[in-house]
Amino acid sequence: MVFGLIAIWMASSSFAIDGTGVAVKAQILFKIERSRDADEIWYTLNLNQNGSLNFEDPIRAFWVKKSGSNKTEPLTRIQNRFAYGIKVLDSKNIEPAEWEFQFVSYARQTFTLRQIEGDLFKVFTLYKNKEMEVTRIFVQIDGGSFWVPSVPYVMLTGIDTQTGREIAETIIP
Repeated sequence: MVFGLIAIWMASSSFAIDGTGVAVKAQILFKIERSRDADEIWYTLNLNQNGSLNFEDPIRAFWVKKSGSNKTEPLTRIQNRFAYGIKVLDSKNIEPAEWEFQFVSYARQTFTLRQIEGDLFKVFTLYKNKEMEVTRIFVQIDGGSFWVPSVPYVMLTGIDTQTGREIAETIIP
């Protein structure tokens, strides 16, 4: 499916906004920002009721409606299944834990959720044979339809893990 629908990545933080707009403790792994509007899709660690990581389903995705009052909403079934949902490919539940995953809409790019230390997790991907800690993904959407949006480019921004320098890559789907 369209690459732009999967664009991602990462802004580590120690808070998220719940359905009432109240800040709650959760680690933001990354978010998808789009040109269409101010609304964002946030990806956070999926914690169990006792506060521990859900190892079977480690990432939670939801909307933050910034064009409204910062309310959160779950992804719809269609969005989860065809656009912004993720599919975990492989997991290594040993210290440090890590999961490989892809977006359901773009299987050509694989990402890794990796435990860095303690309760700190980050997301990485390879781009041009370099490992990148993903910090931001921006999707330019120029019309199209609900099922097939026109995505001329995706901007992937992150930190080169070898040099520590910020890198940005434009991907033409």
